[in-house]
Amino acid sequence: MNITWNKIEKYSEELAEKVKNSNYKCDAIIGIASGGLIPTTLLSKILKIKKVGLFCAKSYCDKKRCTLQIISKPQINLEGENVLLVDDLVDSGVTIEWIKNLLFSEYKVKDVKVAVYFVNKEHCKKYPDFYIKENKGWIVFPWERKENN
Repeated sequence: MNITWNKIEKYSEELAEKVKNSNYKCDAIIGIASGGLIPTTLLSKILKIKKVGLFCAKSYCDKKRCTLQIISKPQINLEGENVLLVDDLVDSGVTIEWIKNLLFSEYKVKDVKVAVYFVNKEHCKKYPDFYIKENKGWIVFPWERKENN
């Protein structure tokens, strides 16, 4: 499934609305790059949250799951804060859960809620707090177009 930039803007607005309607007061947004880089930026702007950080993680090699690698971690103080963890999608949920646990253990956050555009309903073991659609199969986001040619 190919997703357009117009859909990404629409989904970002919808996702932000879900967060607002939940009354979750997030102090910071942490994204998972590279897929979550653009969603993190868009949500931080819409929700007006200036404290933003990124984990750089890799869990896929040529469209197949490989060993999770954390390439870099955010250098940010999150102790006692409510965090919105953002990615483009949740497939199995392994990466999200690993980073969520890391936020509690290393960063001493108060709470973490997860926001994504898509959830793979065939593989996901634990659904995120906020999402737009369920899917099955491979999704190509607009920022991935060149790498999939």
